Amino acid sequence: RLEDLMNAISKADLASVITPEDHLDRAGMLNDISSILLNRYERTRDMDDLEKAISKGKSAVSVTPENHPDRVVRLGSLENKLFRRHERAGNMDDLEEAISKADLAASIAPENNLDRAAMLSNLGFLLFRRSKRTGNMCDLEAVISNAELAVSITPEDHPDRAARLSNLSIMMLSRHEREGNGRS
Repeated sequence: RLEDLMNAISKADLASVITPEDHLDRAGMLNDISSILLNRYERTRDMDDLEKAISKGKSAVSVTPENHPDRVVRLGSLENKLFRRHERAGNMDDLEEAISKADLAASIAPENNLDRAAMLSNLGFLLFRRSKRTGNMCDLEAVISNAELAVSITPEDHPDRAARLSNLSIMMLSRHEREGNGRS
């Protein structure tokens, strides 16, 4: 029910407002509001909700200590919201900022960690989208490199492995189509 969503936003917002700025839980509360606002945006398509979700997401990232284990996920969440705004409005700055957040998330995630695999996969997807728009082959090479690394980190029995392999195959096919069939 939309009413429940409205109440959830109201309560989560109040919780973040009354929580002291230096409190450890504040970043999580801001991230929660950001996610709830995105949920409402997905239902209503109201751009104001997406703008607020991005704003709260940026606040959540900014108050999350650099060494905090949730920083990777919060950066990934913000990257997702920025990409959605790019999809809706077509602004390349949003795509560039999403790429920047995904790149940072992938770089700070622990080696051989599934969060890192997910962030590399997200980064690869964003670079692929930029490559499709700009025709930049360097992006496509980075896409494939990130996708290969994401697959290598993902255990063989993990449910996301098939999707990551499929994405990698699509990216390799795209490179083949751009370069022609002379590549070995």
